[in-house]
Amino acid sequence: MKYLSEQDVKVLNTLVYEFPSQLELYAELAVSGVRLPYFSSVMETLPVIALRLVSWLDENPSELVRVARHAAQARPAAPIALRLSTLADRIDRIIVQRQISVPPWAVVHVDGVPIVNRQQLRATLEGQIARDRPKVVLVDGPSGAGRTHSVHLIRHVAERHRRQFVHINLTDMTAEELTIEGLFVRIVEDCSLTCPAPTSVGVPSQSLARRFADRLRKVIHERGTCLWLTLDGLDNDPPPPVVELVAALASLALSGMCSPLKLFLLGAGDELNLQDDYLMSDRERLSPFAHGDIAQCAHGLNMLGASPLLPDALQDRIDNLIAINADPDIRIACRGVSSGLSRLRREIEA
Repeated sequence: MKYLSEQDVKVLNTLVYEFPSQLELYAELAVSGVRLPYFSSVMETLPVIALRLVSWLDENPSELVRVARHAAQARPAAPIALRLSTLADRIDRIIVQRQISVPPWAVVHVDGVPIVNRQQLRATLEGQIARDRPKVVLVDGPSGAGRTHSVHLIRHVAERHRRQFVHINLTDMTAEELTIEGLFVRIVEDCSLTCPAPTSVGVPSQSLARRFADRLRKVIHERGTCLWLTLDGLDNDPPPPVVELVAALASLALSGMCSPLKLFLLGAGDELNLQDDYLMSDRERLSPFAHGDIAQCAHGLNMLGASPLLPDALQDRIDNLIAINADPDIRIACRGVSSGLSRLRREIEA
């Protein structure tokens, strides 16, 4: 469901079941503004009609608000009236929030994953959409310090703007796969490229890395599709030849020789030794969540909730998250805050 929670569906089903016949239901919908052709051909049982009506209303939130408000006004003394009015007000608020239109890099959660304290990355993603740079983004910080937030945010922005997004985590590759040839094949397959591997017989590893990177560059450039390639786990000590391939690919992107490619390197420290003469890279250094960012995320989630908390209850949740965030271990703090925000999202049905 895009707008409706499980509780909302129950309220609308209760409304449908109040009508003894389909014709009386259709008459009520017509009065509230729903055109009959959507439902007049559905001469079936009320449960089937309810399912189709709820699905249609969820796709047409303005109609949903009108139906709920009319139904509440038509039966002011009925117990369901207040629930319908509350439903209409909440959906109206969500419509306004989405229309004032939060740009994709400013969202508070992606597919249920809360996004906290990513101001630098948000600005970087906005720059990539508006100005097509930076070409390479390095996300520097230990695993467990919020890098997953970065991956979800990058994917969300890429998909909203029709960029191809590919995420490869080097820690998921076996020792046999984690070679120059293995990473090359993985990139080719995951990016849906047609690209035979160059010969590697008798070639030094550094020259081999450049050769493999240039083969990828050529194919990506000729295809022309904007590719956001995210390589994760670079802090997990991949073999030096693999690091050389990543560095060679990043150098080609920075040089402007592969304009469709944007690289996101997660866990990248200074070992890549990238030469960035044209200032085409950006680095996000992960740090502990700021208290204000935690509160901002919690308030943002609460605004989207089907059952939002009252101010005092919400502040209690925020105070608890801030206490968790005080742990000196950034990984424990970040995981604890992320879990707490996820529980809040479920509780309020955001």
